[in-house]
Amino acid sequence: MLKFFSVLSVIVFVTINNQGYCDDSTRESLIIKNPHAAAPRPGVRNIAIYIENIINNSSKDEVLQKVTSPVFSDLELHEMKIKGGLMQMRRVSLITIPAKSSISLASGGLHIMGLNIVKLDKDAKSFPATLHFETLGAIAIEVNIHHSFQTHNHSH
Repeated sequence: MLKFFSVLSVIVFVTINNQGYCDDSTRESLIIKNPHAAAPRPGVRNIAIYIENIINNSSKDEVLQKVTSPVFSDLELHEMKIKGGLMQMRRVSLITIPAKSSISLASGGLHIMGLNIVKLDKDAKSFPATLHFETLGAIAIEVNIHHSFQTHNHSH
């Protein structure tokens, strides 16, 4: 009977810890904290996706190779820089997370561009995406949507 409860405890622990689509995702040595995006404005088909922190506790570098989601026709890894007073955004082929280190995907730097929204309810609170890493493989995340803009109805 004790063995049964020990096995059951392990199953419950693994199930709880492997629940997909939470604010933070973890796969052993890699922690993904707070994936988020601003809600798209009316008529806008592309949005930037940010991740507060990707922590690599491994002794080896990890490489983010691509991102997929059923919400977009394409997703690209991007880098934004200010050069000569002008904003430049360019696609990058990979993003390296150094060993025993962390990076942020944030406004004004590295980020993910979701291109051509295919299906996303205007009131959605989140959407699924999958990060594809060189060593760890695919990690499912849920990207929280911040509905921060407001429409103003001015009646005079």
